[in-house]
Amino acid sequence: MSKKFFEQLKKKYPLDKKDTKEIILDTYQIKEITEEEQKYLEQFENVQTFSLNNTQLKSLNNLPGFPNLTKIELSDNYLSGEEISKLKIYQKLKKIRIANNKIKNLNDIKIFSNFKELTFLDLSENPINSIFDYKREIFRIIPSLNFLDMEDKEGKNYSDYEEEEDENEEKEFEEEEEKDEESFIINEKEENENEEEEKEENEEEEKEDKEIKDNKKVKRDNDDINDEDIHNPEKKRKLK
Repeated sequence: MSKKFFEQLKKKYPLDKKDTKEIILDTYQIKEITEEEQKYLEQFENVQTFSLNNTQLKSLNNLPGFPNLTKIELSDNYLSGEEISKLKIYQKLKKIRIANNKIKNLNDIKIFSNFKELTFLDLSENPINSIFDYKREIFRIIPSLNFLDMEDKEGKNYSDYEEEEDENEEKEFEEEEEKDEESFIINEKEENENEEEEKEENEEEEKEDKEIKDNKKVKRDNDDINDEDIHNPEKKRKLK
């Protein structure tokens, strides 16, 4: 990368955004990552997706050691099988796109047989595609693989699965919304019932307080009348 690009990189991904989960550098004229850029990028420890499509990459030297990387995109570059082997530092990869590069031999991708979580690999538009029955061979070499070049073993397109996933996610979202709405209604009902109970309790307490006050007032009035009768001579004689 040039010094100019390094400045662009720091501007696009400043260190105060270390929690970012995606670093997308598509179309920048990178060619090769320098040690300086490697050290800078490695400060983003939460990155799960790293994309370098169409960046004129010829080498994968100095790849940043993202410990949580699950997806990498390297399509439309000039990478050979020897360079692809350097992806071995990312053992958690689930999805790899390396379409339209210079990968020629089955041996070039044997490194991926050790990637236990790898389910998606795009090798389309590489010389390796011309090998007889190459898809069957790659599915054999990489047991964990579910999709190769956007298709499963039976030829079903990956986009069909994505649509199903989107539909399932949308359905789950709607169900969660319904649950939240039901929960809100129940909570609101409980709050209203609690408020009503509290109101009734307060009214009962006020009523009891009033009765106590009224009784005390009646008693005081009676006491006053008795005192008056006792101290009034006329009434005292009448009482005799």
